Amino acid sequence: MSWSRFVLLFRDAWVNLRWVDVVDVIVVTVFFYTVITWFRTARSRFVLTGIGVLGALYFVARALDMYMTLLLFQAAITVAIFALVVIFQEEIRRSFERLGSTHPLALKRNAHPSSDFVDTVVDTLSALARQKIGALVVFKGREPLERHLSGGVPLDGHISDAILQSIFDTSSAGHDGAVIVDQGVIRKFGVHLPLAIGRRGEVPAGTRHAAGLGLSERSDALVVIVSEERGTISVARDGRLAVVSPGELRSRLLSYLAEVSPEPRAVGAVRRMFRNPGAKAMSFVLAVASWLFLFGSHGDMLARTYTVPVGYRNVPDDWILEEPKPLVVLVTLSGTDRAFQSLRPESLRVSLDVSHIRAGQQKLTIGERDLNLPARISLHGVDPDAVTVVAHDTVTRQVPVRPQTTGRLAPGLWLKALRVNPATVPVVVRRVDANTIANVLTEPVDLGTINETVTVPRKIEAPKGTRLSMSTSGSVDVTIEVGVMGKPGSSN
Repeated sequence: MSWSRFVLLFRDAWVNLRWVDVVDVIVVTVFFYTVITWFRTARSRFVLTGIGVLGALYFVARALDMYMTLLLFQAAITVAIFALVVIFQEEIRRSFERLGSTHPLALKRNAHPSSDFVDTVVDTLSALARQKIGALVVFKGREPLERHLSGGVPLDGHISDAILQSIFDTSSAGHDGAVIVDQGVIRKFGVHLPLAIGRRGEVPAGTRHAAGLGLSERSDALVVIVSEERGTISVARDGRLAVVSPGELRSRLLSYLAEVSPEPRAVGAVRRMFRNPGAKAMSFVLAVASWLFLFGSHGDMLARTYTVPVGYRNVPDDWILEEPKPLVVLVTLSGTDRAFQSLRPESLRVSLDVSHIRAGQQKLTIGERDLNLPARISLHGVDPDAVTVVAHDTVTRQVPVRPQTTGRLAPGLWLKALRVNPATVPVVVRRVDANTIANVLTEPVDLGTINETVTVPRKIEAPKGTRLSMSTSGSVDVTIEVGVMGKPGSSN
């Protein structure tokens, strides 16, 4: 795609931008951001790079119309989706677990962890490191951990130096297991963790380090490991392991606990908005680029033909027009597939402007002005492109109104009188037929429903080739006067 064509595409997309397109881009941006955050672990980054290369190749092939390459992509798409699900089944499961564990009550969690609680952990683990006593402490994040853990003894006790020293004392039965900490409370101790599944050479030799790294690969937990061989403190998170000093450990714990503990709504929303700006900007750019690409792919011009009825507009009051010939025409429209989505074929109608009509037979050409078309759809052709119209000069006459009836009155009743108000109405008739119109009829009145004298409104039916004057309301009042047999003044 040339630069000039891209500019034209962008301008066309901007001019025709709808509010639903904005929502569309926002939804896709969130989707891209979620996918990018999945691939931020070192174990998955090489797969993300491969997907990026394949995606770029697909866009290039689409822009250059590389038929065989596109055919290959279409054939392999199902296999690729299956492979991605298999490769990233753990990440997909983690995402659904996090989504399912989100609850409004989580807002009650402490937004600011106690510094005393963190200081107790740092001081105790530092002391254990100096004594070269091994320890394994897991700090739970937002994701559930139960399916990754085995064994352990429930405790539900607040963290203290005495409890940690007792648990990791070499004579304790649970000193080889892990301690699970959630919101400053030791939930379990003596827990067994899954071992790391990284590539050879990336997995540490020590069992504690392999277990801590393994849990961090499968969840968002932060794991602190004290090595009994080297007397060092290590932190495992997101599949990465790093040796830290006591000061760094305190800083990481405070940062992590503040991150996983929900903040007040207003403050949290602002902070989340500016968190990971690079990934969010990339997600937005990808969403806009994808939308422009799809907008352009729907930009190829199409032609579609519809059968459309023909009618009139702006008919002068002093003219009568016969029905157009033909009554329907074939209208071919051109536009993009996207534009045709906003078209309702049943609403199409040719409406000819006859404000300047003249007497006699004439042909009127059909143009785009005679069709109410949506934006980005234009008239490509009409078959036939003109219709025959016959116009007649007229005169206006006062014509009597004759009421129509159906059915019969009930036994014992008789029809005394049938009156219409007004008795005459102005009717527009062709000048040549001025003396041939005797009357106009009303809609029928069903006498079978009448049992007393009543007045009912009825519409007027103008004879063929005439029409009611614009000053006429189109209806009259019909009075049915009923008499009862045997009463005085009644005729038998």
